[in-house]
Parts: sequence; structure tokens; C-alpha cells
Amino acid sequence: MNEQQVRAIFTLARLDVLRIWKLPNGYLGEQEPLTDDQIERDAPGSSGYRMVTDTGPTEGVVRAWMADYRWRYDRPAWLVQTSLGLIQVTERKRVIDLEWSDTPIRAIVTSDDTTKDTTRVHAWTEEKLIEYLREWVRVSKEA
Repeated sequence: MNEQQVRAIFTLARLDVLRIWKLPNGYLGEQEPLTDDQIERDAPGSSGYRMVTDTGPTEGVVRAWMADYRWRYDRPAWLVQTSLGLIQVTERKRVIDLEWSDTPIRAIVTSDDTTKDTTRVHAWTEEKLIEYLREWVRVSKEA
């Protein structure tokens, strides 16, 4: 998502954006990118990869995510300041993480079968993200 898309999502959710910051996507933490000599195929012809370390290979490395760190900047996290506090929107591998722990609002905003707690929810589509933000705004008015 780019900044215009994030602003549009918040507008559709009826939530004013006072300020917005672009952050590196920290989904995989602060790991350094692996180089080609640190990764090898699990087996000839295999689509799996493993990381080669001083202590031996580590199984289960996903090459597309570990080798190419451009996504940390091509798919940034967005920190959005609203009148109710700071909300962070982060694209992950398959979901969009919506997190509002820096606000006073504590609420579960959906009954959908998705990862959720009182300070975050995972949206599988931008439409769901808007739905969850709208519910968050509704709940915040009751608080």
C-alpha cells in the first residue's frame, strides 16, 4: 500500500489522518538480508531452501522473503496519527496488520476467524481493513 491508499482507507473508515509516517516494514524483525552464499537448496530440484550457517544448515528458510529485503521499503508500514492516537498499518506476507496499542481504545473489532485481540487485528483484504477500522471508530465513540 502507498500513502494515498492508506489515506483513502482511513477516509472510508471515517477517521481523519492528522499526520502519517512511512516506516520500514519490520515484519521479519531486524535480521540482516542473507547473501546467496548463505542459502542453498534443500535438495537438487527442490523448491525449498535452507540457510547455511557456521553450525550447519537451518531448514525451512523461504528464499523469496529472506534473500530480497526490498519489500521492507517497497511495502512499508504506515504510522497514522488520528485524533484518538497512533494507529499502525503493516502489510505482512498475506494479511494487513492493524495495530492501535498507542490509543486508549481496547476492543475486539470483529467476530471473523482471524488473528485479533484488544489492540490489533489481521485483515485479509483492504475491504476488511476498512470494515475493522469503521468498527474501531464506532467503539471509540462509546468509550
